[in-house]
Amino acid sequence: MRKLIILIIILLFSANFLFSERYEPAIGKSGSVIDSGNIRFLFGWAYNDLTVENSKFNFGIDFGLGQTTELQNRIDYNSANWASYEWGEWTELLKFRLSEIDAGPAYSLGLGIRIPVRKAESLGLIAGLYISSAIKDIDFDFNIGFNPYITYGDQGKDPLTDETIKIRPNHFVNIDLLLGYKLLPFLKVDGGFESRQLLKGSMKVGDVKTDIDGGSVWTFILGARLKPIDYPVLFDGTFSFGAGDQKEYDWQFKLGIQILPTSPDAEW
Repeated sequence: MRKLIILIIILLFSANFLFSERYEPAIGKSGSVIDSGNIRFLFGWAYNDLTVENSKFNFGIDFGLGQTTELQNRIDYNSANWASYEWGEWTELLKFRLSEIDAGPAYSLGLGIRIPVRKAESLGLIAGLYISSAIKDIDFDFNIGFNPYITYGDQGKDPLTDETIKIRPNHFVNIDLLLGYKLLPFLKVDGGFESRQLLKGSMKVGDVKTDIDGGSVWTFILGARLKPIDYPVLFDGTFSFGAGDQKEYDWQFKLGIQILPTSPDAEW
């Protein structure tokens, strides 16, 4: 795994391809930022095979704050066990372009926060390095990051003791890679993986604290991206498979739409 990561990084840094402004990839983040004053809208719907949070809507609005800075806003709207829908997974991320705008691969640093919306959620931090590049007809989006949680979320009452159960989720290191290949001027196929290596979390029942073991989560994705020529919109359809000892689902289907109103020619 370590050798694979090193090889990917070498290939990405050695490539010479322009990404001055891009739509976000199907997984992970783009290394580029949108231009100052521009805006990007995102909407997605996902369905997986689990009985918990098996239907989920995603919303996002991104703003170009300067030639090298972008603000990303994300929030989900999901159901648990077919119960009523609730807002959750609210994140705010600042992305700083590290590379030159006019040439070469795009490298960005992301710093952000996960804001608790429901009582069950925990406050978390986000730090990541995002790289976008290409070799010949294949483009790359590679991300690596660290996501620690710093508070406990209220999970309800212990049925035996009636004491409050609080959980701090596993901190995790994420590694994402997505490859895309344009079959036609308006159609791209893509595939890749998302890996989350979970570190220890913890649980408190009353004043008693216990550790939650770490583990790994792997998600493998296959999809297609449709970009109508000369229109500032694109459509994603993906099918992903979960693996690992703490996987979130066995399979998931997702549809996504992105709109960059002032940038019909943005890289996709």
